[in-house]
Amino acid sequence: FEVTADVRVTETNYNEYAFILYNNIKGMNQTKSVAMYGRTRKLRNETNEKFKQFSMKHGIPEDLVIFLPER
Repeated sequence: FEVTADVRVTETNYNEYAFILYNNIKGMNQTKSVAMYGRTRKLRNETNEKFKQFSMKHGIPEDLVIFLPER
């Protein structure tokens, strides 16, 4: 199986978060996903909203953007 995987850090402020874009291509199939990694479990609401907009820009429907609960 030949798979092309492209992983990009598309935005970060280094002290708080990073937005990651994953693009996998296998044959004629392409899978795209996004992730946000934070330095803390609690991120600012503005950062979460920015990530939601980033996700939708890359084709992820708003109802599929989820945030894990804080512990």
